[in-house]
Amino acid sequence: MEKPNSRIHVCARVRPIIPEDYKLGTVIRSSPEICVHLKSDGQTIKMTKDVYDIKMFRVDHTFDGVSSQMDVYNSSFKRIVVDALGGFNGTGMCYGQTGSGKSHTIFGSDKEPGLVQCAINDVFEDVRARIEKGLVANVFLSFYQLYCEQAYDLLIAPVNGKIDSVALAVREDIVKGAFVENLQYIYVDDEDSTMDVLRQGLKNRKVNSTQFNMSSSRSHAIFQMYLDFEEPEDNSNGQVTNGTKHSSLDYRSEHSEETKKFSVRRRILTFVDLAGSER
Repeated sequence: MEKPNSRIHVCARVRPIIPEDYKLGTVIRSSPEICVHLKSDGQTIKMTKDVYDIKMFRVDHTFDGVSSQMDVYNSSFKRIVVDALGGFNGTGMCYGQTGSGKSHTIFGSDKEPGLVQCAINDVFEDVRARIEKGLVANVFLSFYQLYCEQAYDLLIAPVNGKIDSVALAVREDIVKGAFVENLQYIYVDDEDSTMDVLRQGLKNRKVNSTQFNMSSSRSHAIFQMYLDFEEPEDNSNGQVTNGTKHSSLDYRSEHSEETKKFSVRRRILTFVDLAGSER
């Protein structure tokens, strides 16, 4: 397949004003000035502090307060998922001030699914298509948080009521790269089982009350999907995909070695919800 554009794409989402903003005094009802203005080109942001302090920024895509979760996914994260299904590792992350809507954007809610839920649906639609063709398509999950410079598995049962009682070591391997030692990897076979794992991890995540958010995320959360897909050694254009080869894994399919050589390759899809910034 054609190698995707590997540069970092930056998108900006402006959440709508909520009642808490008036209570905190961060928004003045009588002020006619819009401090953040998104230009009609869909890429330019104008920020106004006062008439003498105006800054302009340009990003790959902007989303206003009425943009839906699906709008954000289709214009930003979906291309990362498509590339991952095609054989490339991909990462999407949300960053911003606490209370700005990062966790809502990436993890959503039952009424408004987030970017992760949208990605899960696309992944398993592809998985089912591969299985129908007789190909191996397995998905594993991990979910951990970085809190106070320590890594903690969000998918283990709390010890004495505390999820952060056992810190895991972050190591580096010449083959695997950076990894978290003794991290759990959970096998899932459909959207429902994946959502069960996701909800379990979110329940264990470290949160606390701040001036701007009653349940502010106090840790960086990393949700990863490991896609182990069987595919030909060579693509139609003669190129080998970029995923990590796992020829030693005990995967079997209907394909015969006499017809075409197949191998299982792993690609990792990573979603990061960074802790809120107070600045």
